[in-house]
Amino acid sequence: APLVVSPDAYIEGLLWKAIGAHPAGAKGPGFGSWAFPPKIPDLPDLDSKT
Repeated sequence: APLVVSPDAYIEGLLWKAIGAHPAGAKGPGFGSWAFPPKIPDLPDLDSKT
């Protein structure tokens, strides 16, 4: 029988945590979350490599 991956595997994938996002349509951000701008994480300065 072919392997069938659970739909939950996509929703709970590590990718979403790694990029600080959620899968579209799978998890709601919560009531009222649209009232505030999104939190953008600070990224290290990539130009300062020596």
